[in-house]
Formats: sequence, structure tokens, C-alpha cells
Amino acid sequence: MRIEKFFSSLFISLLFASILWGFGWIALGANFSYPNAEDLGIAANFNQLGFTSCFSKMLIYNDGRYSANAFHGISPLVWSTYRYYLFLPVFSVLLFWVSLFILFKSLLDNFKNSIAAIFSGVSIVALFSVFISTSATIYCWGGTLVYVYPCSFTLLWIGFIVYYFHTARGIYFVLSALSLFVSTGFNEMFLGLTPVLLLLLFLYTFFFEKKELLTITSLIAVGLSGICLLVFAPGSSQKIGSNFSISERLLDMSFWGYFLNHYKISAAEFFSHTPIWTSILFLGIAIAGYLKKEKLNNSKLIFFLIASLSVLISTLPMALIFFLPMAAMGEVQERVFTPIYVLLFVSTVMLLGITVSVFIKKVYPLYKNIMLAILACIHLIGLTAMDGNYKSIKRAYLDGETSIFASQMEHRFTMFESAARTDNKWKKVSIPALNSYPKIIYYPTEPEPNRKSVNWNFAYEEYFKLDEVLLIGDTLVRF
Repeated sequence: MRIEKFFSSLFISLLFASILWGFGWIALGANFSYPNAEDLGIAANFNQLGFTSCFSKMLIYNDGRYSANAFHGISPLVWSTYRYYLFLPVFSVLLFWVSLFILFKSLLDNFKNSIAAIFSGVSIVALFSVFISTSATIYCWGGTLVYVYPCSFTLLWIGFIVYYFHTARGIYFVLSALSLFVSTGFNEMFLGLTPVLLLLLFLYTFFFEKKELLTITSLIAVGLSGICLLVFAPGSSQKIGSNFSISERLLDMSFWGYFLNHYKISAAEFFSHTPIWTSILFLGIAIAGYLKKEKLNNSKLIFFLIASLSVLISTLPMALIFFLPMAAMGEVQERVFTPIYVLLFVSTVMLLGITVSVFIKKVYPLYKNIMLAILACIHLIGLTAMDGNYKSIKRAYLDGETSIFASQMEHRFTMFESAARTDNKWKKVSIPALNSYPKIIYYPTEPEPNRKSVNWNFAYEEYFKLDEVLLIGDTLVRF
């Protein structure tokens, strides 16, 4: 009994150490994060037009991402100052942590809160270690809204509706409905997942919770209304129509070969990373032990197995939705795999946990705890040794790249603010080009010589209320 407790404590201690390691580097990166011109330009539009007018205009002319647009309108860049920007990545990661915690706790309600929190933290640390282009998905507000927030709100609405089934408390239904509606308005990729989840929810209610069928039908109606708003907003039709012909692309067999090969390579690379496969294994084993104790009936286990497999398969149409326009434009931005990685991780953990619980006849706590401790040890070693995102942040910090970047950005913004406070009739600022920046943290949307990328000059001009922003050496002026 004593040795069993020792290995259990060792397992938890190793996981806690990995969380401290990962979140420490994430927070350090956030400390050196600054808004790029794109974020500032959107914030300037909200400042000038007001929330309602700007929000409506974006739905009509830009896209149907009503949740992403709304979150842009309530960011610190709009109501306060860019100096609070560093809190946005921290808040986004914490929201992701809370969403995973609620999901784990709702599905595994006998888990202690501390264990569910540790498992959620470990999942985030493992995922962040392999996210592609963290500068565009974590440290860039616009990218975070498109790639991370839909994952968080999808996990939230699932967790809250499971809580509702457990307790029949109306507050959980309301929270689930709100989270569901918000989740559908961030990213078109989730059109490949949300209808599948809604269908699974209906089937589960029909077979196991028939008395709640009317309530769940109303929740499904909320989800469908969000999908319709995303798809049929005028901005969405303009965006899709202007980029490519869907039918031509779907009938192109070379496209399908390219798409499936790219998906296969990306998925294989994801699972090959030590922090990913070790965390999937020990989370799956822990969940299997829980399910074995709960003694769920076979019908529910089979349903959960099918549901997890359905979510796993849904990552294919999710990827396809983004590959269609990107392939038409001749490029694939790898950061679109961020939400796919999250869903591959969660669905694989559940698949493993359910499968193992079905095939093991008895749980031996000593052997289980020894195995979990070994996996946690390998996980921590792999996390600290791999040449991934944490190493990149560490390298940028120790090489002084983050400090140089912060100095450049502070100097630039100080010049903007000083010029804006002057009484000059023509408020003009010439800034040096950004020579060095940490690619792991900053996603550049930068002015180019002679206003070649005029949108980014214009973004700085509008946000800081200047008449002209140039690069030093420019010969072409605004007017």
C-alpha cells in the first residue's frame, strides 16, 4: 500500500512539474507579446465606428465570424491601451485550461478537482509544445480567436450539457446554449465538427435521456442558428465567392491526393512527439481505471466509443474546409492544424480510455501507478528535451532577441504616442523597419518601403490618430 501511494504521488508530482515548466515559458512569451498592425487596425475600426456599426459592417463585408468579430470589439486594444495586450495570451490559455477542466470533470465526475485540473494543465502544456506557429495562434489576438477560442467554447458547451444531464440544473443548460452559440462564430472549420456533435447529442438523448429530448432539441436549434449566421452572413458569401470554385476543386483528383497526403503527414508528426503520445497514454489509462470503477453499461460505452471515433474522423472535413481555399491560392498555412491537433488529442484520449476499460478485467492499482509514473517521467524528459516551442521561447529569451524586440516596439509606440500629442497640423512619424523579432512570439504584419503594404501603415495611422506613418528612407508619401 505504501509503495502504491509513493508511485501515485510521484506521478502527480511529475505532472505538476511539467505544468510549471510549460506555463512558465508560455507566460514569459506573453510578457514580450505586442499587437501587430492587423490587430491595431481592427481595434481602430471599432474605436472610430463604435461596436454596433463596426460589428455589422464586418458581418456584411468581411466574413460571418460573429464571435471573433465581437471579441475583437471588446479587447483591451479598443477600450484601453495596447499595454494590456500581454494579458490576452494568458487569458486565452487559462480559458482553454478551464474548458478542458470542465470537460474532464463533467465526463469523469468522480475525479477530484485537483486531478482534473492537473490533467487539463498537462494536456495544454503538451499541445502547446507542438502547436504550429504559436505567434499566429497564441500570441496574436486575431489568430487566437480563430484557432483556439472555438476549441475552448466547444469543450465548454459539451462539458456544461453533460453537467446538465447529471444534475438537471437549468443554469448548466443556459451556459451550454450560450457556449454553443459562441463556439460556432469563430471559424468555418468547425462546420465539419459541430453538426456531428449535435447529431451525437440528439442520438444520446434519444437512446439514454429521452425525457430531455425537447430540451436538447432546443439546444440543437441554438447551434443550428449559429451555423446559419456564420454561413449566410453577407460577408461569408462574398469571401467564398471571390476565392475559388468549390465544385472544380472537389472534382480534382490531384487535389484529393495532395490533401490526404498532407493530412496524413501532419497527423503522424503530431502523434510522434513524446509529450503527445505519453500524455495520451497516461490520460487514457487513468480514464480507463475510472470507467472500470464506474461500471458503465455496455450500450453507453459503445456509444461513447462511436462518439469519440466520430470526432476523430470529423477532423478530416474540418481540414478540408480550409484546404479548399488555401490550395486554390497556392498555399497551405500550417497553423490551421491547431484545432485539429486539439480534437485529435481529446478524441484519442477518450478512445484509448474506453477501449482499455473494455478489455482489462481488473485494475491493479500498484501496476497502474508504476506505469503512470514511468510515462510521466518520460513525458517530462521529452517535454524539456525536445526542440519545440518551449525551446524556441527559451532560445529567443537567452539570446536577447525578445529584449531587443521589446525595445524596438516600445520605441515605436512611444514615437506614435508622442506625435499624437503634439499640436502639429500634420502628424507624421518615420519609424525604423523592424530588423529583428522572435518568430515564436510575433506574427508580423509590418509596413513595407514606400507604403507597399499600405493597410499596415493605415492601421498604425488610424489607431494612434496620426496623419502619416512611414518607414525611414521612404520617398513615397501618403498624399
